[in-house]
Amino acid sequence: MDGSARMALVSALRALSWIFFALAGFAFVFGDFIIRAYTGADVVLGLMEDFGPTLLLGGVGFLAMLAKDRLEEGGTPLTLSLGETLRK
Repeated sequence: MDGSARMALVSALRALSWIFFALAGFAFVFGDFIIRAYTGADVVLGLMEDFGPTLLLGGVGFLAMLAKDRLEEGGTPLTLSLGETLRK
């Protein structure tokens, strides 16, 4: 991968990670209100159902940020193995 393509991918991953972090924050703050309004669930159930999307969106944002950091360091992108590729 040449330098300009790598920088474009780094910029795209940076923007994607911030978008997912913003969506996770929105889901955390307003998710229980939206769930209670449309399903009629009680407060505790609304809060418990709110954590799933928040953790999912935050996790995807964290993975995008990790991949961006690896590309900025000049290394290879993350792989799905649990070997040496996840350790620094």
